[in-house]
Amino acid sequence: MRKTNHVRSIDNSTLNADEANRGLIDMITVTDGSKRRLTPSEIHGESPPPAGRRFQLTSLISDGASGSPQDFRFEGDNYAPPTNNHWKTSVTGLQRLAIANRIMRMKRSLRYVRYLDDFGVIPIGDRWESTQIGKERDYVVQTASLVIQRCILMTTDPGDLVFDPTCGSGTTAFVAETWGRRWITCDTSRVAVTLAKQRLMTAVFDYYPMADPKQGVGSGFKYKTVPHVTLKSIANNPEIVEGMTREQIDAAIKKYADQETL
Repeated sequence: MRKTNHVRSIDNSTLNADEANRGLIDMITVTDGSKRRLTPSEIHGESPPPAGRRFQLTSLISDGASGSPQDFRFEGDNYAPPTNNHWKTSVTGLQRLAIANRIMRMKRSLRYVRYLDDFGVIPIGDRWESTQIGKERDYVVQTASLVIQRCILMTTDPGDLVFDPTCGSGTTAFVAETWGRRWITCDTSRVAVTLAKQRLMTAVFDYYPMADPKQGVGSGFKYKTVPHVTLKSIANNPEIVEGMTREQIDAAIKKYADQETL
């Protein structure tokens, strides 16, 4: 069974200050099309940022010399990568990035504009803050679902079997069912088993269709996919040409974006 990427969705409203600082997502394109850096108070949530698209600036340079032409003209000036370096794409690709408004000048260097919504998810990492404290619990023995979710997503794939020998309030079984895992759980207390049974029988879960019903669970599931806009997908996009409207460019970018399986 193939390994999937375990992620959570993000947008401007769910991106917290810590993530903004670590990812350097400190720039914004406001509704009139202009770009600017967010103020510290906007990044830390002390004042609301303006409406627009959050982005970060990343390098257009890769290590290693190139045998192809590297001179690129942008906004009336000529640019070339440092010695023994090369652009991450061809000059033609850079021209497409410029048409798509994905290049920004920073002093004497050029940077790639990567929007937060180019890939609206982030991997589930090893930062476990606020997974238990402050979470509402129905039973004293109940563990926050997010803790169990992290453990299950790190160690299993959809269709795998999860075993919990200490059922408690049934959180492991509940999370396993929510994320398309099979499960077995047991407990020496009839009270715990009864609570878990009631919790599971009255819950509503999403339905995960199998990839091949004839093969059963072993075939895997029909996984969710999301578009992943990359520098490469824009630079190699044959439909991006001069004279296109913003809407036409956005449609072309979306059409050629890679699809990531979650």
